[in-house]
Amino acid sequence: MTRGRPASSPISREAIVEAALALVDANGMANLSMRKLGAELGIDGSSLYHYFSGKDEIIDAITARVLSHIRPHTGPIDDWKTYLVETCLKVRRAVAVHPNITPALTARRQWRFGLAVFEDTAQVMSANGIDPAYQLVIWESLDALTVGSALLTTSAAWATSEIAAFESTFPAVYEAVHADRVDEETALELSARAFLTGIEVVLGSGRPQQ
Repeated sequence: MTRGRPASSPISREAIVEAALALVDANGMANLSMRKLGAELGIDGSSLYHYFSGKDEIIDAITARVLSHIRPHTGPIDDWKTYLVETCLKVRRAVAVHPNITPALTARRQWRFGLAVFEDTAQVMSANGIDPAYQLVIWESLDALTVGSALLTTSAAWATSEIAAFESTFPAVYEAVHADRVDEETALELSARAFLTGIEVVLGSGRPQQ
């Protein structure tokens, strides 16, 4: 008995990616499999290999799909640092809609799925005198800050009982956690802006020491 979708009803790569993203949203990246994805689509999981080489390629396609909504800026750029910070925030917001893809971002260099945005930011940096020799490390550092922010969002927050227990044993930690009023997006904005301000100072003073 032949399982799967009839030949008269072909399936598209886009439909596979959409179904895979829905499964990841519902059950997490670790629970994605060719068998489960095939069942979701009403076809034999082995049929998916006609469209993708395997699960890793599907995960890449999911990541590209999520990040595809981030469009390069059009028009003049008044402040290159603000532009890069806003790009980080756009990435974070895109991931926040689909937080279960975050593990894929830690295992892959996600900027390669948004090369149009990277091209745009590289041009902005060049136009503002940032040596191309340092543009990739700047982008990857911002990538690390952004993905780290997304990971913090998906992790468990401090429990009230945990915070209370710190008061006598770790008073400085207790004070910092108890006083914290900075949300995750603001924290990313502060971190990214501080990093870029420091980079501007270091590169402005000459080539960084090796």
